Amino acid sequence: IQQNGVVVSPNPAKGFFTVESTIGGNSAQLSIVNSVGAEVLRTSIVNNSKQQIDISAHLSGVYLLRISHGTPVVNKRLTVGN
Repeated sequence: IQQNGVVVSPNPAKGFFTVESTIGGNSAQLSIVNSVGAEVLRTSIVNNSKQQIDISAHLSGVYLLRISHGTPVVNKRLTVGN
């Protein structure tokens, strides 16, 4: 999925996914939110590089990725199937 300077792959993901952000600045915050709105992971990502995120500890389902560096915040859906 590519949107607003952010690429997330693969989707659906099994065990891990890769995120690449070019939304500006040196780094951005990545939050993963489950279907009931609880944040299950928060990490910093480096802009203009690819980073692998381990989601093997999380249950299968649909999650919301929030990538922010000030405004705007980029929201993406990620399907996890472990």
